[in-house]
Amino acid sequence: MNKLLFTVLILISTQQNYPQEFWERLQSPVTGKLNSVFFIDSITGWAAGDSGTIIYTTDGADSWTIQNSGIVHNIEDIFFISPSKGIALAWKTDSAPFGTIILRTTNAGIDWTSKFYRQEDKFLFTVYFIDSLRGWIGGKTGDFLQTTDGGLNWEPANIDTGLGGGFPPLSFSFYNDQYGFACGGHIDIAGVIWRTVDSAKSWQPKIIGPEPIVQMHFVDSSNVIGVGGDFEYGSSVVTTTDGGNNWNYTSLSIFGVPFSLSFRTPSEAWVPLGAKGTLIFTTDTAQTWTEIFAPDSCKIFNLMFADSTHGYAVGDSGSIIRYVPKVVNEINLREDLKLTGFILEQNYPNPFNPVTKIKYRIPISDTPRNSSLPVKLKVYDLMGNEIATLVNEVKQPGVYEVNFNAGNLAGGVYFYKIIAGELTDTKKMILLK
Repeated sequence: MNKLLFTVLILISTQQNYPQEFWERLQSPVTGKLNSVFFIDSITGWAAGDSGTIIYTTDGADSWTIQNSGIVHNIEDIFFISPSKGIALAWKTDSAPFGTIILRTTNAGIDWTSKFYRQEDKFLFTVYFIDSLRGWIGGKTGDFLQTTDGGLNWEPANIDTGLGGGFPPLSFSFYNDQYGFACGGHIDIAGVIWRTVDSAKSWQPKIIGPEPIVQMHFVDSSNVIGVGGDFEYGSSVVTTTDGGNNWNYTSLSIFGVPFSLSFRTPSEAWVPLGAKGTLIFTTDTAQTWTEIFAPDSCKIFNLMFADSTHGYAVGDSGSIIRYVPKVVNEINLREDLKLTGFILEQNYPNPFNPVTKIKYRIPISDTPRNSSLPVKLKVYDLMGNEIATLVNEVKQPGVYEVNFNAGNLAGGVYFYKIIAGELTDTKKMILLK
């Protein structure tokens, strides 16, 4: 990760800090990055990542066994078709031939066999099966492959001509045997969704936004939700209410890139924002989203719920976190977050030149003697350099507004960050000149 991106991500990792009430960090048997996690049921799962790492649990992540993958290359994705039959994709980048190694097991990972994909310089990073025979793989150079023999052989899928067909698919989702979607695209170019209604005999691509879509979820046959975004403009949500004929692309104004999407209940979903060290979640089927830190601000890149009470996620430095279901049974989700009215609003106008208004609200504390809070509101550039201090004083509960004049600054992206006691938030604004 370059220095600029790292600085920005550290700068903006300042969201509501209540992760322990939803997720707990577990002891990990590895220290390298884990890229993918897959649970076949509520307690049996695998995680895979750097240097050929595959780990296995049969007790809901209380303990893990390191499996021997037989390779030392980074594993990008892992998927299990049944409790015994699985497949994983690894990238061989250390020496020629360069490309993808496909790993397969038929005994739950006790033994893994590896085979170099027949074409060099093909880097495949996502795999999905709908049954024991039919599956799909997506690759970095726009590869869209299918198998009808359980992964023994892979051939190009039938993609209809049209805009978006040549972009890389990042994940696959099916509603039933006939009807499904793939989603993907390329940063700063297009977000693409492919639809099939004929059991994947053909796929119809459609560009639905400016940034890639990483994963999708069927609410029902008509209503489908996806997430995506990029580092510059942040997280986005796409929705359809007519089975994919029309799509709505909405920016969430949350900095950070989604890496996966998993629904815990029909209305509650969770999304990891990777290197930012935060998670976002919705409790109203993607109408609104809330951001919290991951435990220890660990960087989470893949997350899945096996059912409504069993969720698992993995990321950098061997990070493994597990959902804590008792929160749902004991207390109201939003009350537990203590969202007691603290708001940092989006500046208006935005984009602006050269003056914009920033409004914020300080909440009433649970204890009257602590009703006042020390408040700092500062502006930073993309490098993380402090540009201006707009507020630095103790404030009583209430709504406040401050003007920011950027007449002496160059046009570009800036961030404004508020710290009010233990509450923090950061938003992005764009100065046009």
